[in-house]
Amino acid sequence: RLADDLAAGLQRGEIVAFLQPIVSLPLGCTTGLEALVRWQHPERGLLSPAAFLDLAEDAGLDLLLGDMVLRSACETMRHVDPAVTLSMNLSVTQLADRGLCDRISMILGEYGIPPDRLMIEITEHATLQRQPGGGRVSPEHTLHELRELGASLCLDDFGTGYSSLTHIRRYPLTAIKIDRSFVNGVVDHPEDRAVIAAMVGMAAALDLEVVGEGVETEEQLMAMRSLRCDKVQGYLIARPLAPEAVPAWVADRGRDWRAASAR
Repeated sequence: RLADDLAAGLQRGEIVAFLQPIVSLPLGCTTGLEALVRWQHPERGLLSPAAFLDLAEDAGLDLLLGDMVLRSACETMRHVDPAVTLSMNLSVTQLADRGLCDRISMILGEYGIPPDRLMIEITEHATLQRQPGGGRVSPEHTLHELRELGASLCLDDFGTGYSSLTHIRRYPLTAIKIDRSFVNGVVDHPEDRAVIAAMVGMAAALDLEVVGEGVETEEQLMAMRSLRCDKVQGYLIARPLAPEAVPAWVADRGRDWRAASAR
């Protein structure tokens, strides 16, 4: 029944993209927003991804779901500062879809969003999957197409996989996102702090931006700043925002989120 509800909900526009701010530590301003899918179920209320993402994949609805998330996010991005970028995750199925890049280009064009405002986030799990045949393509093919389109690429959950360094060399990345498991321990665990320092140093040598996710305390924020992390996101800055709340949040806190938070 939930699968049937999801199929109907996709047609009724119940899938929405909540957006979580990403801020620059050197500048103190909001530079990006990450799209995080939510389902406004008519009976069960607002559902998080854990309640339906696996279901969408099993039911063969994840491509349509991804398109709807992008559309919802683009509708919101039309009303914020054009200097702010949009980050979006891609699934295994999306990376293997031959028509993905054309659809992304079409959707961006419909909403007047230039491709260089889009940051695609990928995980090692997704890039390691191989789905040959049946009109599918390799992750490498899709990622290079996206870079040619003008989008940026970020390796998500960096440090948790077995071949992160291989991926940095193999794919045309522009950023890495340090997994929250390291950020959680940056204050109390010297090992985590040392690992983050090594990641930041390596990224600087490779001309990659570093985003720390899951920043929830002032102490973590100060630690990430001292380690020269470029950008952070997390509940300390803001929880994922409903579409209607995003333009006002960016307008009020976009230039200096700390000053706005103190008012």
